[in-house]
Amino acid sequence: MHGYFLRELKITPAKYIDHLRIDNACRYLIETQLSLDEIGERCGTRNAENLRRLFLKVLETTPTQYRKSFSSSF
Repeated sequence: MHGYFLRELKITPAKYIDHLRIDNACRYLIETQLSLDEIGERCGTRNAENLRRLFLKVLETTPTQYRKSFSSSF
């Protein structure tokens, strides 16, 4: 399985899961007013702090900054 990810997707399974979590979290941040803890739980990061760490690692921004960037554009 690990070889498939690296060969076909050029990404490790862990990074793939991180990206799925981020994609889901981004959708929740834009489309809902759920708290960061609730979004973290729904996306598998357990809480707001873990969600924040993952956002910084993958998108180099925080969930709050991400949400604000979309709320100001409407």
